Amino acid sequence: MVNQFIDEEKLGTLKKIGQGGQGLVYEAPKAHTDFAPTMVYKKYKADTLSTLNPDALQMMPQLVDGMAPDSQRRLIAIAAWPCAVVTSGGVAIGFVMPTIPDQFFIPIQTVKGTTSAPAEFQHLLNEPSYLEARGIEIDDIQRYSLLRELASDLAFLHSNGICVGDMSPKNLLFSLAPRPAVYFVDCDAMRVNDVSALAEVETNGWEVVAGERIATIYSDTYKLGLLALRLLTGDQDEKDPNQLPVSVPKHVRQLITDTLTKPAESRPIPAVWTFLLDEAINEAKGGTVSAPAQPAASRKPATPKPVLRSRQDEETLGRRASAATGPVPLPVPPPVPTNSISSLGMSGPTAVAVAAIVGAVILGVVFVLAGSCSNSGSSSSPSRSSRSSSSYPSEAPITTAAAAPATITFGRPPLYQGMDATGAVRCPDGVSLSEYGRRAGIGSDDTSCQFARAVGDAYWRSYSTPSRGTVEVLAESEVVDCRNKPGADCEGSAFRMFCSLESNGSWIECTNRTGARVYLF
Repeated sequence: MVNQFIDEEKLGTLKKIGQGGQGLVYEAPKAHTDFAPTMVYKKYKADTLSTLNPDALQMMPQLVDGMAPDSQRRLIAIAAWPCAVVTSGGVAIGFVMPTIPDQFFIPIQTVKGTTSAPAEFQHLLNEPSYLEARGIEIDDIQRYSLLRELASDLAFLHSNGICVGDMSPKNLLFSLAPRPAVYFVDCDAMRVNDVSALAEVETNGWEVVAGERIATIYSDTYKLGLLALRLLTGDQDEKDPNQLPVSVPKHVRQLITDTLTKPAESRPIPAVWTFLLDEAINEAKGGTVSAPAQPAASRKPATPKPVLRSRQDEETLGRRASAATGPVPLPVPPPVPTNSISSLGMSGPTAVAVAAIVGAVILGVVFVLAGSCSNSGSSSSPSRSSRSSSSYPSEAPITTAAAAPATITFGRPPLYQGMDATGAVRCPDGVSLSEYGRRAGIGSDDTSCQFARAVGDAYWRSYSTPSRGTVEVLAESEVVDCRNKPGADCEGSAFRMFCSLESNGSWIECTNRTGARVYLF
């Protein structure tokens, strides 16, 4: 990353590329990060500087520098994140951030012709005729995929002490190619470790529930539900889950309804959304719908779409940035009972399967948030004993994390001893990870020695010290492209694995959605 402070004079020749309510934006030709080829400089106006908390702004590049490389890459890939504070005479006057990747710009057709514009989510929250007039094509699979990516990214941000706060369709960009993705702007107003650099505001029509605090895990989750509702109904103002199209799967309908109607601490958190949206994506692949269908309830008469107003998002004036992604560290949650999934309208084998996924793979939805972004659902935090019960895993704070022993003595795990298709015994003693002084072995019939090595290399490359908490690892197989593996959880061609230290601290166990198991020891 760049240094956490950089003098304005060292940014190179500044070329103004835009301005907004908070400041001016310039190209910053001599600023760079390891992950973004170009950067822009946001210089605050005098009235913004008068309310700026410079210590909180400084925390944002500090947060990046303290992350593992994979997490750094992911944050830079999903957000126009402040990477260094710009100073003049030793006083903070702005910051530099990556410019927005090209994939988050779209051609917009207007009466004046076609122009390139930031792909704000607000474009998608409209009826089919509006989308067609703007040349925007999107189907149900892409809608659910965008929501899944947003939920996954929110879980990642929350696990790193970041709450978005003013999450609205003008502060969030989308991409449909090469794959669905989202991108956050106005990041200098996000809350990091319960501190904000700028005054917290909300976009009209996207306010948190009355009495709740802004910029918490609960308010972010509420706005995820609101965005999902409005994306699936094609209506920027919709608040009633009964207006969801009849094509929306029952468990997604219930997910949105619970998010918008339940008390803050009972809302299904973003990590739960990701796995239930996977089910919706699979269902939609059986019959793609190109536009929002008519809802179960009678639709209200169409009304003119208001122009959304929020802080001036000067960040959207940039262009390119790295699109790399990385793993998400997740601590361990309690198991999720099958009847919790049944409350989402799922039953039988489907409920059991999804419960297994949520309970055994969504390890870590109870985030360790002490000292991170606020999880207070209101101005005064309720005590544990006063919490209402919930069908979903909780993101409530835990006072202590399940730490690994100071010294770990690895033992031999129950390695798979069967043969492969050729009759050869599959590495009964595991394979050597010589670079790390460790071994990796297979724990199930549906994996290989080569894949065990790939998982081991990916794990130790990212996490030098194991912990009780569960972490996500992306493993590239030399033999199988994850995208060609039915039912696999993929990040591009890589397999997403979830690894945690075995309860006795004798080995690390890594599993995925398809049941593959790898042991590290």
